[in-house]
Amino acid sequence: MSKSELTLQQILHLREVQMRMIKSRAEYLRLYRAIVKKAMTTELTELVNGDYNIISAELNVPKELPQMLGTQRDKEQYTPMIQLDMLEELYDAAEEGFEMLKS
Repeated sequence: MSKSELTLQQILHLREVQMRMIKSRAEYLRLYRAIVKKAMTTELTELVNGDYNIISAELNVPKELPQMLGTQRDKEQYTPMIQLDMLEELYDAAEEGFEMLKS
């Protein structure tokens, strides 16, 4: 009997080991897919929820004078955001003008 010849018992044992390996690999792939799917779903959900949280946390500045300001002095000190935007535009234009005068 040479080394390459296997007995029937050895062949059956080898077949059993092969079947266990195939079963283990199939189970591993099933678990891997489930874990990756869960991780990706969780990450996507967190991204979507994060976007919603950012949107809900945006600053909501009133454009009109709020009714809670009672005294005339409080009303005079209140500056709506629209006026601040215009002031910023004027500042930028004046800054550009000064730069043009310097050159």
